[in-house]
Amino acid sequence: MAQLIKKAQPGDIITAEDWNLVVDAVNQLLQSGQQSGIKIAATLPPGTIIDPFRIGTITQITGQNFGFSIGQTKVTFEEGTLIRATVLRSEMLTGSFDERLLFMMPPILGMTPSGMQLTMKVNNGIAEDHRSVFVMPVVIDLSGDMFVTFVASPSNPQPNPVESGAGKAAEFRYQLQTGLNMPATFALSADIPNATVTVPPNLVGSIEFRDDANNVISSKQIQMGKNETRNITVRIPEVPAVFGVGQSFTLKVTAASGTVVGTDQRSVTIGTQVILDPNIEANQTSFTLIDMTSGNAETPGPSTGILEGSTIKLKIGKRGVVTFNTKFTAQGTYDITILPKSGVTLANWAPEMTPDSVGTRSIDGTKITVNVPTNNDQTQRTEKFRVTPVAGASPTGTIVFKIKRTSPVTTAEFSKEFGVQLLP
Repeated sequence: MAQLIKKAQPGDIITAEDWNLVVDAVNQLLQSGQQSGIKIAATLPPGTIIDPFRIGTITQITGQNFGFSIGQTKVTFEEGTLIRATVLRSEMLTGSFDERLLFMMPPILGMTPSGMQLTMKVNNGIAEDHRSVFVMPVVIDLSGDMFVTFVASPSNPQPNPVESGAGKAAEFRYQLQTGLNMPATFALSADIPNATVTVPPNLVGSIEFRDDANNVISSKQIQMGKNETRNITVRIPEVPAVFGVGQSFTLKVTAASGTVVGTDQRSVTIGTQVILDPNIEANQTSFTLIDMTSGNAETPGPSTGILEGSTIKLKIGKRGVVTFNTKFTAQGTYDITILPKSGVTLANWAPEMTPDSVGTRSIDGTKITVNVPTNNDQTQRTEKFRVTPVAGASPTGTIVFKIKRTSPVTTAEFSKEFGVQLLP
């Protein structure tokens, strides 16, 4: 027979032993109504490798006799004898009861990027049930921008002009700039998509990437922070002699991590000096897709319209708008144009500067003129161009966004090439 609790008399001192008798009696009463047949019937998600529990998301366990109504429920995630996470009854979400537990999957001690196989145990105070579950860390998709910009300097490329032949190397300097939601590793690649002569088969594979200290980036990968700027050099160890004076090729440089891709591509003519204006700053900032039937903006996608690196891919009936943030630090008049690349046939794509650009716009829309009143002007200007394929549009082509100071006259300029591709 259980020990009876004696009644206290006025003035009696209640000891810890007396209080513990009360606690034991209450616990016996609570547990007398609690069945030991606890059972886990199912979980949502299933907790498999294909459909794992994910940290920070809602997890559901269904079954019987979980002990929620008497406050005895506890869920643990264990690896061997090590408890890596515990969810107490007080942490359960609204909607939990004796046959269903709802909670946010807690952080797991020592969680690896590839996930962990753990034992999940549900305890109701007198018994427990368990099952093996696979848990993955929370997944945050990389988003943001990577800008690859050819450095405007008289010594870029090196040599300038580029020469060809045995032992003739060429180096091109670029600035990488990120605006990301988290740090990321970017794969670096180079290509020569267009040339006036046949590109030797080993030329693209020989292209090197070098860091600021002129060390070869053998992995062709670079770590970039959320908001970081770095300089790299792209080196062609030997420009083949097949590229004689007057011959040209397009150098395309790409930095890519998942869906975040930055690209610069430009033509290089052997024996012709590259002259870029250091007084012109232009950074590409965004791409917008417009449905021409409704006039509404849409989410870019590979089946309707998207900017991949420096290639604008569009279906007929869609419009792509590319935005640049610009700054001109020398007094003068600047012409901003968007035109098909010289020598390239581009039918029915209608590239034009957008009407809301600041400045005097040409009749056909391919040019605007901006007047800068003073030297060292720090005014930030937004410039946009758009392309809209219609019936009969060329399947592929190249357009050039160019900024050139026309007064006072100079041969220097800023330019960036964009490929265009018609989607089926």
